[in-house]
Amino acid sequence: MKNRGLFLDISLVSITAILFFLSKPTGFITDYPLLSAAQLFALLGVTLVCLNFFISTRSRTLAWIYGGFDVMFKHHHNHGAIAFTLLLFHPLLMFFNALPQKDLAMKFIFYSDVIAYNLGLTALLILTLTLIFTFLIKLPYHIWLLTHRFLGLFLIVASLHIFFIGSDISYFLPLKIWIYSLLFLALASLAYRRLLYYLLAKTYFYKVTKIAPKGDIYDVYLYPEKGSVEFFPGQFAFVTFIIPTIRQEPLPLSFASSPENPTLRFTVRSLGDQTKSIKENLKIGSRVRVDGPHGLFADDFSEKQDVVFISGGIGIAPFLSLLENEKNHPTGKKIIHYSSFKTKEEAFCHQELISYSKTLPGYIYEPLFTDTSPRLTAVQIKERVGDIKKFTFFICGPVPMMLSLRDQLLELGVRQSRIRFENFSFK
Repeated sequence: MKNRGLFLDISLVSITAILFFLSKPTGFITDYPLLSAAQLFALLGVTLVCLNFFISTRSRTLAWIYGGFDVMFKHHHNHGAIAFTLLLFHPLLMFFNALPQKDLAMKFIFYSDVIAYNLGLTALLILTLTLIFTFLIKLPYHIWLLTHRFLGLFLIVASLHIFFIGSDISYFLPLKIWIYSLLFLALASLAYRRLLYYLLAKTYFYKVTKIAPKGDIYDVYLYPEKGSVEFFPGQFAFVTFIIPTIRQEPLPLSFASSPENPTLRFTVRSLGDQTKSIKENLKIGSRVRVDGPHGLFADDFSEKQDVVFISGGIGIAPFLSLLENEKNHPTGKKIIHYSSFKTKEEAFCHQELISYSKTLPGYIYEPLFTDTSPRLTAVQIKERVGDIKKFTFFICGPVPMMLSLRDQLLELGVRQSRIRFENFSFK
């Protein structure tokens, strides 16, 4: 799966690089290495920026290419870092290339009377400030999300810079068509995400019919106003609780009910300011917007293969959907479920899982309470299941837990393709 996304990345930057080299006359690159590097870095940086705007549309096709939303947004994160580095070197290399003509060189790093250069500097300044907030300053999610909106301004200013600067893009038609096409699609992606997303994307409206608080966790049950979202067990949605008195931010939440159940169930932990405000203000009858489905967490679960579920805390949600679906449509496979909670009192669905262990013949429930027992390891799982390589593993919980268990399973010989998880830390 991951190779498809990497192939897409390499293909786009390779096309840009090949067209750049074809645009240069013989001997130009060796005669003007700094200028050539500056121009190439700028074009590659722009290519990656455009790809990031394509990703921002939450395209299901792109999510499939990358192998899941978590992997796609990890690429998005890496693209941004690489693009920034390339674009930062662009004016610096232009500066050194212009030396010893000091007056010309200064125009590449300071504002001057050349509008095209000023646009480039402004675009780089916007990108720099945005990425400082992204990588170096830990901000509340809603403020972090707001700073990302400035990337749209960066794209517009950068596009104007490219339009007015000319250079290779103006002189070599294939490169011009390619770069302008990328910019057009990126600007279209920006317009779609900012102005048209909720008009054109698959979103559904529900009303809250039940709220079941269980400590700092609460189950929310929703009934559709009109059409119902169609999803597979294990998928998630971006859920917006429409409460006038609080910020309306989409939360990535796994479906905790089966697809054929008309009532949706979402399990929410009251952790940050937003989820705490929702818990305090949510009422029966509140409207909820559901954007989905998304995700590839358990797209192959129906295959006749024994599985191991590993959940940590609120990460139990997708497994509740899978278990309800297994109850309605038995596959007969063995399901060994390690469910970890801090304490027995915090195991909000403990009795529900015990009930499944009594009604589903192949389901084995193994609760773990970290206040009285050590953390789960792959070695423990191997001792329990025997031939660990025959199982497919589905893991959902805190990111450190998922990454640690993945690495342990790989060390024991489990293939990467048999370890499934999605990381909702899109920030």
